[in-house]
Parts: sequence; C-alpha cells; structure tokens
Amino acid sequence: MGSTAKSAFILTFSMLISKAIGVFYRIPLSNILGAEGIGMYQLVFSVYGLIVTVIGSGLPIAVSRITAELIGRGESPKKVLVPSIIIGLCVGLILSIIIYFIGGYISELQGNLDIEDCYKVISPAIFFVSGLAILKGYFQGNINMLPTSISYIIEQIVKLIVGLILAVYLSKYGIVYSVIGSLIGVTISEFIALLVLIGIYIKKRDKREIVFQKSLKYTVNLLKIALPITVGSMLIPLSQFFDSFIVINILKKSMDISTATSSYGLYSGSVNPIVNMPIMLVLSLAMVIVPVVSKERVKLNYSGILEKSNLSIKLCFLVGIPCSILLFVYASPLLQLVYPRFTSSEIKTASILLQIASFSIVFYGTMQIETSLMQGLDKIYVPIVNLFIAIIVKEIFCVVLVFAIGINGLSYSTLILSLVACLLNSISYHKLLGKNFTLSRSLVISLLSGFVFLAVCLICKYYIFNDILGFLVAIIVGGSIYYKLIRINKLLQEHELKSLGIKIRVKWLKYTRRKYDYNSWSRKK
Repeated sequence: MGSTAKSAFILTFSMLISKAIGVFYRIPLSNILGAEGIGMYQLVFSVYGLIVTVIGSGLPIAVSRITAELIGRGESPKKVLVPSIIIGLCVGLILSIIIYFIGGYISELQGNLDIEDCYKVISPAIFFVSGLAILKGYFQGNINMLPTSISYIIEQIVKLIVGLILAVYLSKYGIVYSVIGSLIGVTISEFIALLVLIGIYIKKRDKREIVFQKSLKYTVNLLKIALPITVGSMLIPLSQFFDSFIVINILKKSMDISTATSSYGLYSGSVNPIVNMPIMLVLSLAMVIVPVVSKERVKLNYSGILEKSNLSIKLCFLVGIPCSILLFVYASPLLQLVYPRFTSSEIKTASILLQIASFSIVFYGTMQIETSLMQGLDKIYVPIVNLFIAIIVKEIFCVVLVFAIGINGLSYSTLILSLVACLLNSISYHKLLGKNFTLSRSLVISLLSGFVFLAVCLICKYYIFNDILGFLVAIIVGGSIYYKLIRINKLLQEHELKSLGIKIRVKWLKYTRRKYDYNSWSRKK
C-alpha cells in the first residue's frame, strides 16, 4: 500500500473512530440535555461551526496545497508554515474576541436569550482551532495523516469525558448550565488537541532548517488560495446559520419556543450527526485528494488526474449508496437505539427527517469530492459559484416548505441543496476534464447494485422481527451481495486502485503462479 493509500486509510479509520465516539457522546448528551437542551446546543454550534469553517477550511487547504507543490518541486515545505501560523492565530484571536462580546446579540436574533453565556464559554475554542487547523494542513500537505488522525480522536475523547461530566454536574442548576458544561468540554478538547499537535511537530521538526525565507511571497500565495476557499467553505455553515434563524422564528408562529427549539434540535442535533457519519468517509478522501491532484497538476500529468478523479468519485458512489439505503430502511430502529430518552412522537418526527436526509449522502459526498478536485486543479471559484446558486435555491425552498409542512421542510430543502450543488459541480468538472471523464457506467452499475441491496434490507426489515439482528444481517448479507456485484461488473479496476498506491492480488493469479512454479520445478527435475 502506497503513501497516498495509507494516508487515506489512516484518516478514514481515525474519522470512523472519532465519529463513533461522537455518536456515542451524542447519545448520553441528548439524554442529559433532552430535545430542548440539544436544540440550544445546536443553536450555538451553528454559529460556532460557521466561524470554525472560516478559520479551519481555507488556510489549511491552502497550506496543504502549497506544501505539496513545494515537495513536488523539491523545495522545503516549511517555507509556508510560519506565515500561515501568524495569519491563522491572528484571525482566530480576533474572531474569539468578537464572539465573546456579541454572543448576546446573536442569541437575541436566534430567538432564545438563554444561550448568551454559551457563546462566552465556547469563544476561546475558536482561537485553539485556528492553530490546530494550520498544523493539520501542514501535515496533510506532507501526505502524513497520522497527526491529523490523532487530533481527531483526542478531540472526541476529551469532549466525551469532560463535556459529559460537566453537563451532568451542572444539570442540577438547569438546562442552560448543563449546555454550558458540554460546551466547556468542546473548548478544553480543542486546547488539548492543539497541544498534542504542537508536541508532534516539535518532535519531528528539523531544527537546522531556516523557515523564515520568502515569508512575504508565501503569505500572498496563501491569501490568494485561502480566501476563495474560505468563502466557499463558509457557504454551507452560513446556510445552517440562517436556518437557525429562519426555522425557529417560523415555527414560533404555530408553537411555543420550547417546542420550536426541540424540533430544530431533532434535525440539527440528532439526525445530522447520523447522516454525517458516512459523509465523513468521503470527506477523508477529499482531504487526501487535494495535495495528490496538486502534485499531478505540477507534473502536468493529465492521465493521472483523470484516473484519480474517476476513482475518487466512484468510491463516493460505492460508499454512499448502501449507506443511504441503510439509513432510509432502518431510520426508526437506529434512532430508538441511539436516543432511548426520546419520546415516541420525537422518534417518529426524527425518523421522517432521517429518511429524507439519507438521500443527500451521495449527492453531498460527490459535491465535496468534485469541489476538492477542482481546488487541486486551481479552479477555486467554480465550485463556489455552484454552491452559492444551490444555497439560494435551498433557502427559498426552506422558507416556503417550513411554512407549509414544518420542520420536515428543513430536511427537504437540505436535500435540494445537495442535489443542485452536485449537478452543477458534475457539469463543471465534466467540462474541465473533457470527454475522457465519464462515470455514466459506474453510476448505473452502482444504482442497480444498490437496488439489490435495498431489496435485501427490506426483506431483513420485514421478516426478521428483531431490528438489531435484521440490521446486522442486512449489512452482512446485503453487503456481500453488493460487493460481489461490484466485483463481477469490474467497477473497480486493479490499475485504478494502484493509482492511489493500493496493491491487490487476485486469488486465481496466486494459484496460477503456484501451478506454474510447480511445473517448472518438475521439468527441471
């Protein structure tokens, strides 16, 4: 297995672990806070997520890309580190101070004044995330995903332990204090993860190397790349930020503030984390593909770019389709298992939301992969324009649908966002690579294999009366049939896997080789 494949595997595996910890964290947290408390938590997190995106997307991707290009030209990757750290920490500090002082105004706009202090306790986390993001980008540019993977896991473990302990301890003072305790856990987790990455860098750095040369040049390059990527990365969190205003204020017209907050919390705090788990698998590939494609661009290797593009999007199909089907078929049992404290009406509402949102996994994943590919090819503005158009369409539908059908309208509008963005990105990327870039056969085979997988899941759902057992059987039996169909139709070619550094050995080749060796030995004898 080559370095690219190892990096993708390490990052994917760590994301799986961290997301599993995150889901496990959400279960007791939701039970401690309840639907209203998790709604408050998500109101704050929608703003926090937007700000973290500002400092945690553009600069790290820019650092990753420039680092990979420097390595591709045989230059020192550390030339970009100092200016990026200075810029990142300054931006993080400014945003931390701003959020600390305007948290009350934001909470008033969101329609819930109880969360003002929540913004104060999470504001320092923004500064820690800025330093953390720069170091992650530097390591990723070196195609070294281990430090990033370690930081993901540490963040989740510390948040799990500290956040839950404080949420339980402060719950005796009320829901708001319990939410504050969980957010303090987030701040502490980011601080400890930053210390760990600093320690890894100090241990691995070359003390003899001078890294201050040409700082101005790389500062300008960083900003030229980072600013448009940051704007593009802000769009979805910005959309979620608007949702926190739109949904609560519309729902308040037909219900009290507590019920409105609970409804928003069901979607943003309970359904979204489950849907995001398979999407994170795709995002791990997207994080690896930017520096890889950037290197191919520097080498002017069109065939390498084409091969990696086809493979990465095909992998998105292959992972996303069965995940969407599983969540759609087993929405209610999964939610009952994950959130046992929820009432039957809350489970029913969340199940419908999850079934609607499950279809967005493939669209959103493909959109993210194509965005990363275009960023690696220096076409930064194209996916930004596409996503901006999709968000305008989404927000229009959000207002109309939430008025018409309540909280389900938010889930439908988010699905529309992922679909429109995916279609626009696919058209743009097809134009960029030309006629040689085609995935129609891969998509058809993936969909047909997905229908077979759906049939197996439905049989298991309705003929195996234990939901957990049915879910496991569906994964094992349906997954085996799905994999066999993919192999029979040769959807993944050996040369494609090798393009990412994956070396495979087919069993019949091993048998043929052994037979040939035996015959050769017999003839010699």
